[in-house]
Amino acid sequence: AGGRTPGAQAEAAARRALAQADADAAALEILLNVSRTYGGLISLQASARAVDAAIDAAAEDLRRAERRRDAGTVTDADVLAVSVHLSDLRQRRLQLDADRAAAAAQLNRLMGNAIDAPVEPAGLAPVTSADLGNLASLFAEAEAARPDLRRADAHVRLADAAGRQARSVWWPTVAAQAGVEWNGVTFGDRSRAWVVGGELRWSLSLSNADRARIAAARAARTAATLARDDVRAAVQVDVLTVVRRLEAARARVTVGAEAM
Repeated sequence: AGGRTPGAQAEAAARRALAQADADAAALEILLNVSRTYGGLISLQASARAVDAAIDAAAEDLRRAERRRDAGTVTDADVLAVSVHLSDLRQRRLQLDADRAAAAAQLNRLMGNAIDAPVEPAGLAPVTSADLGNLASLFAEAEAARPDLRRADAHVRLADAAGRQARSVWWPTVAAQAGVEWNGVTFGDRSRAWVVGGELRWSLSLSNADRARIAAARAARTAATLARDDVRAAVQVDVLTVVRRLEAARARVTVGAEAM
């Protein structure tokens, strides 16, 4: 009927795509939170090992300082300074244990496990220098996978459908119908009749309200398109930022390995 049904179908399809994008965004957010929490737990575990090594070194420094004090080469103040440093390291170790317990509980919550279930991080895979590809391919991959961009595309299609619905008041409506009937007193003595009809309606709307609705739909479509372009630019910024951070992290790993 004059584009009204296709417009309604397009609107329904856009709303369905919008709902799917929202569901995908929620699932992706859960995955990202799990990854961040797991990475934080591994970082805390590494920090705990580093503090343990520092505690061992500080304890040895304290014993050495006490021997030197007994020998008269250092004062009690020197021993006290090392003792305070050792106490500070032990306090940091206790705080790390608390932070690790909180991170493990949060990870269990995100994964649907019991909050107090034991968590033993397996560690991260070794850092490799595999080529990530050029930025154009990374941009295309991200744009195809990001739910926020698919949501923005659905909003544009929804605005297109609304615009077609608004313009449909000026389109003709065509309707057709047909019927066949049998009339008679007995089953074997009946006559057949049929009817075919058609109808064409065309509303010549002279109302400024219809023009205003069409202008509003056009403006909404422009706004949705600009919003989609902004989301696409934000996705590209995210990709570029992560690539540069990964490059910097690989460089830090190389420098750290040389230092070790």
